[in-house]
Amino acid sequence: MKGRYSLQSLRQIRKQALEERSLEVARASTRVATAKETLATRRGLARREREQQAQILAREQQRLTRGAACANDLHEVSAWQVAARLQLQELEVRVNEAEAELRRAEEARSRAREALAIAEAEKSAVDKHHEHWQTEEAALREANADEEGQEIWGSRQLEVRG
Repeated sequence: MKGRYSLQSLRQIRKQALEERSLEVARASTRVATAKETLATRRGLARREREQQAQILAREQQRLTRGAACANDLHEVSAWQVAARLQLQELEVRVNEAEAELRRAEEARSRAREALAIAEAEKSAVDKHHEHWQTEEAALREANADEEGQEIWGSRQLEVRG
């Protein structure tokens, strides 16, 4: 098929694949950003909870030192400490889950970036082939034009002589 690029469909497929991979990288980057925000929030909650518990424990320790705490108060503080430790453990579990989610999101983004690089390379290879084809087509058209010009010139020469 003279004048029509035989790999035009492949060019379209590579272009579409590149666009799809670019969208995948964008989505993966959004998931990473969301996972980072979630992790920061959960770490902040755990840190504030530790600080708050430390302050409460310090106040109770001061009451005990001053002799203002009775046996019932000590029992309540002990029960509170158990509940507080459980709450901190739950917050730490949520922090660990957020860290794991961030790792998974970063790995997915890395894979998406690799796929994008491959798609870019494939599209580039097809584009270079197309450029080479265009150059060859232009040279062929020029050669044909020269040949036609020579034929016309030759036929006029024959007419002039004849």
